Amino acid sequence: MSHGGGLPSLGAIKRRSHYCQIRPSVAAIKAEDIDFNIKSLFGVETNSTHCAVRGHSILIDEVSLDERARYLKFNNKIVGLCREHGRLLDLTCTDLDSMRSVATAVETGLCHFGKEATVAAIAAFSPDRYQAFPVIVSPTCKTETAVDQAKFIQLLIASWKSSAHGENKHGPIWSVASDGDATRRLACHTLFMQESLHPDNPLHETLSRLPGLNLQTGKNDVTMDSDPKHLKKRHCTLLRTPEGFLIKDSIINRSTLTKHLMRIPGMTMEKTTALLDPADHQNVPKAVRLLTAVASLRNLPTDTLNPTERKQHEALVVLGHLLDALVQPFVKVQLTLTQQVTNLSKYAHLAFILFRRHGTSFMTGQLYTDTQSMIKNAIFTIAKQQLLDCGQPLHLCQLGDDRLEQVFSETRCQTHQRNYDILELAHKLSTVVDTCHILEEYPEWDRGHRRLKLRDADGVDHVNPASWEGNVTSGEVSLSNAWLSGRRMAEDVFRQAGMDADFDAVFKISGVDMLHPNGDGKYPGIGTHAEKDRSVEDSGDKPDDDPHHVQGNDNTTAATDSDSETIADEDPTEVHFEDLLPDPGDDEQKHKDYIETTDGTFHKASLARYLFGSKNEHKSTDRKFRIRTFTREFRREEPKTIGPAAFQVGDIAGILVHSGDVVTLALLEVTAIECKGKRVTEIDHHEYHLPASDINVTGNLLCMDAPEEDNQPWLWSGEFIRIRPVPKSGQQAAAATNPTNSDSELQVTRKTLTIKSSSLFTVPLNPDITTVPPKPSLPSPLSNNNAETAESDRLHGSVTWSINGETLQLVSDTLWSISETLSAEQRTSSIPRCAHSDVFPYKTSKGKPAFISEPATAALNALKISDEDVRCYQCAKLIKRSSLRAHVGGHILHAVLNVSEPGLCEPINTPQPCGFCGKEGCTLVMQKTAKSYKVISSCARSHYFKLAIAAVSSKATPCTNVPIICTICRHEDPKAKDRTAIWKYNFTHHLRTAHPSHYPHPPNDLANKISISTEE
Repeated sequence: MSHGGGLPSLGAIKRRSHYCQIRPSVAAIKAEDIDFNIKSLFGVETNSTHCAVRGHSILIDEVSLDERARYLKFNNKIVGLCREHGRLLDLTCTDLDSMRSVATAVETGLCHFGKEATVAAIAAFSPDRYQAFPVIVSPTCKTETAVDQAKFIQLLIASWKSSAHGENKHGPIWSVASDGDATRRLACHTLFMQESLHPDNPLHETLSRLPGLNLQTGKNDVTMDSDPKHLKKRHCTLLRTPEGFLIKDSIINRSTLTKHLMRIPGMTMEKTTALLDPADHQNVPKAVRLLTAVASLRNLPTDTLNPTERKQHEALVVLGHLLDALVQPFVKVQLTLTQQVTNLSKYAHLAFILFRRHGTSFMTGQLYTDTQSMIKNAIFTIAKQQLLDCGQPLHLCQLGDDRLEQVFSETRCQTHQRNYDILELAHKLSTVVDTCHILEEYPEWDRGHRRLKLRDADGVDHVNPASWEGNVTSGEVSLSNAWLSGRRMAEDVFRQAGMDADFDAVFKISGVDMLHPNGDGKYPGIGTHAEKDRSVEDSGDKPDDDPHHVQGNDNTTAATDSDSETIADEDPTEVHFEDLLPDPGDDEQKHKDYIETTDGTFHKASLARYLFGSKNEHKSTDRKFRIRTFTREFRREEPKTIGPAAFQVGDIAGILVHSGDVVTLALLEVTAIECKGKRVTEIDHHEYHLPASDINVTGNLLCMDAPEEDNQPWLWSGEFIRIRPVPKSGQQAAAATNPTNSDSELQVTRKTLTIKSSSLFTVPLNPDITTVPPKPSLPSPLSNNNAETAESDRLHGSVTWSINGETLQLVSDTLWSISETLSAEQRTSSIPRCAHSDVFPYKTSKGKPAFISEPATAALNALKISDEDVRCYQCAKLIKRSSLRAHVGGHILHAVLNVSEPGLCEPINTPQPCGFCGKEGCTLVMQKTAKSYKVISSCARSHYFKLAIAAVSSKATPCTNVPIICTICRHEDPKAKDRTAIWKYNFTHHLRTAHPSHYPHPPNDLANKISISTEE
C-alpha cells in the first residue's frame, strides 16, 4: 500500500526517524545515564537548534509512582527499586536465582520499591523554546540525605558542562530550582552558598550596589531557586493556620481573616470559608484569590471597626503590602521587568524587617529563606542575562520548577492510564519531549490551551511568556534603581504603620543581609535548629484501610492499567506488548530476553512482574473508585460553635494571672478558644465555668492606662503587654520588685504576646468605646523610640476601650469564687503565670498595684506553691516540684510490690494512682508532636519532664514511671493527636483488668516498655 501510494515503507520510516528516549536510573544515578539523556533530548536538530545561547535552570521535583519492578532490556537489569538501597544489590537478570535474590531483599525490607520518582529537568530562560527536558528519572523511597542529593545535583551540573550537547551548544546552568523540599533545601544550600562573589566577577559590579542582597553563590555563580507558585500556596497555608503571621502586636490567622474578609463588598461567608479552607492547599488560583483579597483589605475604611479590630487592621495593612508585592510580579501581565523587580525588592525589605522584629513568629524560617532565595535568584538571573545578551527578554514567570510540573501534567493526560511505574514514566516523558520537538517544527499545529488565554481568573496558574504584555527586556532594567525604589516603598509602609526601619544602619552591621537577617551566621530554616515548617501541609500517615487513599495525586484517586488485585492472578508467561518492542538505538547491548528453568521458558519482564508483585502496586484499593476517578472529599475543618455565645473570638475578657506573689486581674483580647482540644469560635454561657467543660482561651493582655481620678475609666493604651518568662527560684523576689529590662527590649514573638487561661477564671467584659484626645506628654511605657512614641500618640487620639475601675475590681474579687468545687491547689495551679514587668500588674496613677484578687493571693500564700517546694501527700516531705514524679513513683512502686512503708500520712490505696500526686482521678494523655509525644495531665502537680530520659533508670533517678500508650487498646481515631496513656507502674493492673488474655504475657513491644529492673 505504501509503495502504491508513493509513501515510504515502515522500515524506511523507522530507519530515518528519531525518537527521544529517556533512560531511567537503575539504583544509583550515574553519569552515563545523564549523558545519554542529554544527547537524546538536546542533540535533536530542529528549527530552533541554532538559536541564541541561553541561560538554563535545573528543575527538580518528585512524582508519585506505581510501586512496581520492571525489566529494563537495554542493560538487562531490574528497574523500579529505590536508589537509596538498590545500589547495595546486583540487579542484573542473569538467571532465576539472581532475580529471586533481589525479590527476597525487597520482601525483607533490605531494599524498597520507589514510591516516587525524582525527576530533574533542564529548561532554558527563553521566550520561545522553554520546555523542560527531563534528564534524570530515578525512583526513591524518600530516605535520601541532603549529602546524597547534593552529589547527584553536582553530577548533573558537571555532565551538562562537559557534554557536547550541553553548555557548549545551548548555554550554562544559572540556577537550581525546587519546590521547598526540606532535604533538597539543605542540599542546595550546601552547594550554592559556598563562596561570595569576587570583586573581579563581572556580576559583582552590578550586584554589589544592591544593599542587603546576599552575594553567596555556588561554583560558576549557580544560585538556588524556589518555585513562586509554591511560595504563594505556602503563604496561604500559613494564613490558614492558628499561628498565622505575627505583625506588630497582632496575629493574623484564620479567625482574624474570617471577620475582616467579610468586610469586602460582595464577600459572603461561603466564599470566605472556601478561601480559608485548609484542605484545598494545592489550588493555585484560589491561593492567588486569597492573597489578593487579603491585600485589598488595606484599602477598606475603618470607621465601623472597634479598637482591637483597628489594631488588627494596622497589621493587615502591612501584610497587604507584603502579599501584594509577592503576587503582582507573577500574575499582572502588564508589568515591566523594572516594576517586577521593584515589587520583589519591596517584599524582600518588608519581610526582612518583620523577621528581624518577630523571628519565626512572623513566618517560618523555611518560608522566609525560600522566598528570599527566589528573589535573590531573580536578581542574579537578570544580571546574568544582561551580561549574556542585554537585548533579550527575561521572563520571571519562568522561575521555579513549574515547567517541570507542566510536563508531569502532560504525562498524566496522554492516555486513560494516569498513573505509571518508573518505566512507563520514562516512556511518557519521552513522548512529551517528542511532542515538543514536533510543535517546534510546526508551531501552527499547536492550538494552545484554554487556560493559557487568561480569561478572567482562569489563567493565573498558567502565565507564560506568550501571554506577558509588559516590556521585560533585560537591558532596560537598572537593578540598583529598581532595588532602591522597592526599599523606599517598604520604608513608606513602615512609616505609615509607625514602625522604625533604618535599612542603612541595619545593613552596616557585620554579617547582616536578606538571608542573614539576624547577623548570627545562621540561615533561617536551614539545619537541625530549624523548627517545623508550618507553611507546608502536614499530610500525616494515611491509614492502610482507606479505600480512597491516594499517593501522589492531591485531588483524584489513582487509576491503574490492571484489574488484577493479587499476585496469584498473575500469569508468569504473560508478556506485555511494550516488552517485545526493540529498544531504539544501534549502540545498545542486546541481551537474551528469556530465562530457561526446569518449569519452562519465561520472559524476564513477566518474571519481574511475577516475582516482584507489590501490595502497594495500586494506589487505591477500590477498583471502582480507581476507574471512575472519584474525587476525594476535602478534609475541610469548619470552626465549631457551641450554642448561644457568652463571648467570641475577638472579644475582651477578664482573667486571673499569677504574677510574683500575687494573683491579679488582667484584660485579655481573645484570639483563640479551645474546647476539649478543638478550635471553636464562641463559648456557651452554660458551660464555660464548669470544670468538666475543658475550655481554654488564648489571647493578648491589654496594656491599660490608669486614670488621674478614681471616678474616671481605665483606657487601653493601644498596645499589648509583653509576656515575660517566670524567673527561676531565688530570682522571683528580685524580679518582682526590680524588673531588669523594659518590655520594649523584648523581641515581639508569639510567646511574648499570648497567654493561655482556663475558662474557669475568665469572664467576658463589655468595655465602652471612647475617643481620647492626644496626650503627647504621656508616652506609653512600652515605647522607647520616636517611631513607637508617635504610634502611641496617634492611638491616643483615636478610639480605644474604656472600662470602669470599680467594675474591674469587682471582677477580680469574684473570679476566684466561681470554681468553688475545686480545691485551692487545683485552682491556683490552673491560673496562668507571668513575671512582673513595668506595666503589669496594673498600677494606679499613684503607683499602687490595682485589681489584686485578695482571696486568690491568700490561697496562693497558704499553699506556698513554687517551682522549688511541694509537699508530698504520702510522706509530707517537701519535694522539688521538678522531682515530684520520681519521688511519688517510689511510693507507687512500694504499693505495687506490696512493700509496706510505715509512717505514711496518706498511703497509696488506688490501683491506678496518678504518677504526679499518687491520688486517683487525674487524666493522662499523650499528645503527638512533630518528633515525639507531649505528656498532658489534669493533675494540679504535673510538671515537665523529658520522656526519653525519664524512661531510663539511673542511680540519681531510678524511677521510670512514665506514661505508656497501650497498643492493645483500640483507639477510635488513629489520626488523633491525643492518645490516652497509662502510667508504667499501673500497667500490670491495666493488663489484668482490660486485657486478661495478654496477662501476664503482653506483646514484646509492651513487655519491654513495662519491665522493671532489679536495681529499680
